[in-house]
Amino acid sequence: MKWVYVLKMRLEGDYEDQILLFDDIRKVSDAVFEFFDMEEQRSRGLDGFQFWLMDKDIGYFDVSKELVR
Repeated sequence: MKWVYVLKMRLEGDYEDQILLFDDIRKVSDAVFEFFDMEEQRSRGLDGFQFWLMDKDIGYFDVSKELVR
């Protein structure tokens, strides 16, 4: 059995989520900051950045960890 991270991201005004799978949380973080082109916000961490994105109405992302059998 293996765990994967499921990342869903969307920019404000878009109608469809982009869904990506990763095997490492660091890759998730890299993908999030690249997608939103916000490398300078990396110091907030994923949780802080998620709150900041929603507060500024820029977009959203969600990360879940799923078991693959």
